[in-house]
Amino acid sequence: MRDANEVGQVNRRSFIKFCLIGFISIFHPLGDLFCFPLYLPLFSSQISNPGVNLKPLPSIGDTFVGEELHYNLGFWLFKNAARGRLTIQKAHVENRYVATFVGQTQGFIGFLTGNRKYTLVSTMEVIEDGKRFRTLRFEQHITSKKKNRVKIYTFDHKIGRIIVTSREKSGNWKREEINITPNQTCDDPITSFYNFRFGVYGKVTSGKSFKIPCIPKKGRSYISIHIASVQIGKDRQIQEKNPSGKEYFVTMILHKEFTLSKTGKVEGWLSKELIPITGKVKDVILLGDVYGTLVQRIIN
Repeated sequence: MRDANEVGQVNRRSFIKFCLIGFISIFHPLGDLFCFPLYLPLFSSQISNPGVNLKPLPSIGDTFVGEELHYNLGFWLFKNAARGRLTIQKAHVENRYVATFVGQTQGFIGFLTGNRKYTLVSTMEVIEDGKRFRTLRFEQHITSKKKNRVKIYTFDHKIGRIIVTSREKSGNWKREEINITPNQTCDDPITSFYNFRFGVYGKVTSGKSFKIPCIPKKGRSYISIHIASVQIGKDRQIQEKNPSGKEYFVTMILHKEFTLSKTGKVEGWLSKELIPITGKVKDVILLGDVYGTLVQRIIN
């Protein structure tokens, strides 16, 4: 049994950690953390309707249009700190689609963060005879009671340029350019998510690695994905409380800006049909491991 002094020390440590969480929730750009859930749907858990599987159709757009992914995010004692939804619909222009991710803090964490809302919008076109998405425009919006940040990436694939416009804290707009190789596909996080599931980057098999070109972020211009070997996958399954449906154990390395973690490492499980199972971002600064859980998958 712990004595009163020890209990007091534990309570003080808990209080200090609690205050740190509240502090970074308000002043740290924690809203940026909602970028990594786009990768968690590659993983996620407790699928409410597992019998609904998307069978590949001739077009990548026809395969995913109308799909909705709903999930919860949690860390430490806060198992439902935020909720998110990813949807994809046809645009008004032929062969174009708009995918939207909306993440918002809730409960006590929502109170601390001013109900911070993080929205990502990807406008994509279908290329290669319907076999691939390519980004035309990618938007990031962070809104709360005290903040309204916007960053927009506009792609010109012919000349190899990305125009980035962002609204600073002062309210002024900033413009910069990122040069990319002309006609070389460079995917935003949402586009890469759908392309990966459709097999654009190659067939997903145990032991295979992928290097996916993405929007350049301070020297890193790709996402690394590794599928564990069959043996490692089996070893990992043994450690799982509920291994049912978990086929591929996946490790991803992203730019740290996406995860606010020390390593940018994300790991989790895919089903045999590449349906999300579970996801975890490792060592998020001041928060520890952050978990993502898919609670509902809807096909409209």
